[in-house]
Amino acid sequence: LLDRCTVVYLECDEETVAARIARNSGRPLLAGDAMARWSALFITRKPVYERLADLVVDVRHGSVSELGHRLEVALRDYAAAKQEVEN
Repeated sequence: LLDRCTVVYLECDEETVAARIARNSGRPLLAGDAMARWSALFITRKPVYERLADLVVDVRHGSVSELGHRLEVALRDYAAAKQEVEN
């Protein structure tokens, strides 16, 4: 699967995650002390995310629309670079 797909790590810091979690408390996994749960999960998952990612996109700042555009551009640039290497 990893050979056929592009893996994108959406990089974010703890402060930004805390603000986003505070706005959306409806996720069962984050019930109770949401930041403690997120931190525990992130500590174990971050090395995997970094190892598997073809691209890393910083999503700390910007509106949903801006972040979507940033992701679209990063994916387009990655695909073009990959195509260039393959040719």
